[in-house]
Amino acid sequence: MFDSTKLHVLTIIVIAVYISIYITLGFCAQPSADDFDFAYKVYHSGFLDSQYSWYNTWTGRYASTAAISAFVACFDFMKYYWLIPSFLIPATFASFYLFVYIAGMGLVTNKQAAFAGVILLSLYLSEVPTPAETFYWLAGGFTYQLGNILYLVSLAVLIRIVTDPAKSKLPCIMLICLLVTGISGFNETIMLLQTFVLAGVTLLACKIKHPKWALSLFLFFLSLLGVAVVAAAPGNSLRSQYFPLAHHFGPSLIQSIKFGFTDIAHWAKSFPLWAASFILIPDVAERVTEYRLLHNQNNRPKLLIVPAIWFCLIIILYFPAFWSMGQAPPPRTLSIAYMIFILGWFPSLTALYVAMKMVPVRLSPAVFKATTLLFMISLFLVDNGSLAVYDLPKSFAYRDAIQSRYDLINSSKKRNDQITDVPFLPYIPETLYVSDISGDINNWINRSYAEFFNIKAIRKRYDLPHGN
Repeated sequence: MFDSTKLHVLTIIVIAVYISIYITLGFCAQPSADDFDFAYKVYHSGFLDSQYSWYNTWTGRYASTAAISAFVACFDFMKYYWLIPSFLIPATFASFYLFVYIAGMGLVTNKQAAFAGVILLSLYLSEVPTPAETFYWLAGGFTYQLGNILYLVSLAVLIRIVTDPAKSKLPCIMLICLLVTGISGFNETIMLLQTFVLAGVTLLACKIKHPKWALSLFLFFLSLLGVAVVAAAPGNSLRSQYFPLAHHFGPSLIQSIKFGFTDIAHWAKSFPLWAASFILIPDVAERVTEYRLLHNQNNRPKLLIVPAIWFCLIIILYFPAFWSMGQAPPPRTLSIAYMIFILGWFPSLTALYVAMKMVPVRLSPAVFKATTLLFMISLFLVDNGSLAVYDLPKSFAYRDAIQSRYDLINSSKKRNDQITDVPFLPYIPETLYVSDISGDINNWINRSYAEFFNIKAIRKRYDLPHGN
């Protein structure tokens, strides 16, 4: 069959092919829904005035609106939309790699961290609740996934500062302060997670009188300051009118627990995840036992706090959506919950493994190879992977249909038509984000289209031939 080196290389090649499918799909991604509203404001009001408008009329998410507006201001919005997934997917890998390398505290080499980053990215792509809203939509990707990426970077920097005070030079401190300030302004879920974690770090640092306790306290207050800025936005009250069931603590908490349990159970059934676990957990457990504190067998049961914290953090991440909307969170808001699930899965299983004082048992060579091959194959056959493979050849037809629609809009604009009629799209790939216009010219998406393209009205007609 394969020796271990060949199998390792084959694994990297197959996962690279798997990831490249998602990146290739990104070249077919097109602006949709809120994207046109953001672009219109930037083009007609400028960057600063558009931020003022969003803060006062819709949302306090100062960092995400700034990031979205900056992209629109810096790039040709229609021409370079493919840059969004082409940036977010590799950046997600980079954040996984950096976090694993720093959190490994010297037990993980650069190559091992890079390999772990590739595995984590493949698992993340395989089961993230909505690749469409996470990677292929400007408004959703920059509000949630960009916040996720920066949060992992901030955690890595924080771990480096806390565990190695000698290396916490001024640039690192300035970077972590900037990251903490910005992350609070991306979305309420990541804001709550950051604030909770910093509160815990601060309490622990003060209790053990860590040299950086004052810095951790300062970072906690920076995060709270960001919370205050988001909460004080006048636009929040206007937006909350769309959610009459919001701001009920008891029901929000109960629903958070219910949905959190349900999603964790669903994510834990992933075949690629279990295959990767059987491959990696024994080796990770062996490395964990190299930590000096774990040389004492009596300290090992204390590791059970790891899965407990991991589980509670995931449940907490459901609360902001239920609190602010009074209903189940949109799939895009779950990207951070799933990221914490994936990142915490292996440490939690490892902690259980070590706490129960189990001796690391490696798979036999034949079983190891078979499990690795099944892991690679399953990526393409289950969950998001199978859908991405199915969508790939059809997505180019979708892109061509959208381009034909833009040509129709421009022709209609030159004729000064009262209503611009366009055909329906022959195929809408589920992996990409498409929130299409309807037959109602008063639909908000239709109005956003019309406003952006400077036409009077637009609607979709099912009696028109495709591409006409």
